[in-house]
Amino acid sequence: MQVKMQTNYGAITIQLNPEKAPKTVDNFLNYVNSGFYNGTLFHRVIEGFMIQGGGMEPGMREKTTNPPIENEATNGLTHAVGTVAMARTEGDSMDVVNKIKKVATTSRAGHQDVPTNDVLIESAEVVQNVSA
Repeated sequence: MQVKMQTNYGAITIQLNPEKAPKTVDNFLNYVNSGFYNGTLFHRVIEGFMIQGGGMEPGMREKTTNPPIENEATNGLTHAVGTVAMARTEGDSMDVVNKIKKVATTSRAGHQDVPTNDVLIESAEVVQNVSA
């Protein structure tokens, strides 16, 4: 199962894993299908570490989200280059914001507190251009 994210820099295809992260995938697809992410920004960009987006509109206005979902971080998936993960808000809950990790190793992002989805980046330049 895949979702294609169109950015000003090109397309990013996100490979979802409903077998290992069913609640995370359902939550993400609900936001995608409702158009929630349309027009949102990559509002946090840390070169060599990650880009984060999905929760802010132009003017840095925070979008209202649905209630957080249960944390599925112990599903066996790990953080690696190109991983998409939901932001952890507090306790055992996850919020809507996505983070695309683009680190060479998982040492900084190798924690087990956010569920992940694999990402197929059609062009590595897309993510590199976002963080430039």
